[in-house]
Amino acid sequence: MANTFHGVPDKTGLARAVHTALKPLGRFAIVNWYRRPRENTTTPQYSRRHEHHSIANEHHEPR
Repeated sequence: MANTFHGVPDKTGLARAVHTALKPLGRFAIVNWYRRPRENTTTPQYSRRHEHHSIANEHHEPR
C-alpha cells in the first residue's frame, strides 16, 4: 500500500483485515509519503535517466 495509509479512517481495522488475509509468515508493507520540497524529490524515472547519463559520460572514449 503506497501513499494511502494517511487517509485510512480505521487504521486498526485495516491492520486486522490485513492480518486475517495474509498467509502464515506473509508480509504487508506500508509506504507513506511525507512533505518535501519538490526540487528535492527524486523519482525512479529521473534516477535511472541520471544514472544512465553519468555512466555514459564516464565511459566515453575520445576519438
